Amino acid sequence: MTYSRSGLVKSIDKTKSAVTLAHEPIAALKWPAMTISFKVADATLFDKLIAGKKVDFTLKKEGAEYVVTAVK
Repeated sequence: MTYSRSGLVKSIDKTKSAVTLAHEPIAALKWPAMTISFKVADATLFDKLIAGKKVDFTLKKEGAEYVVTAVK
């Protein structure tokens, strides 16, 4: 299952393949609005991830973690 939300890119760490997002609540996961770091599934997504930019993103659970799989 995937989850799509809007969020603000707070920081990017390409060396760890991660992005920190301040996102809206995700009711399906019972998550409030929060700032959290996620792994990024594909390095090409970093082209769309710019600190300070609002983006629409999609998460997918992989193992015990949620990973960003798409960015608009």
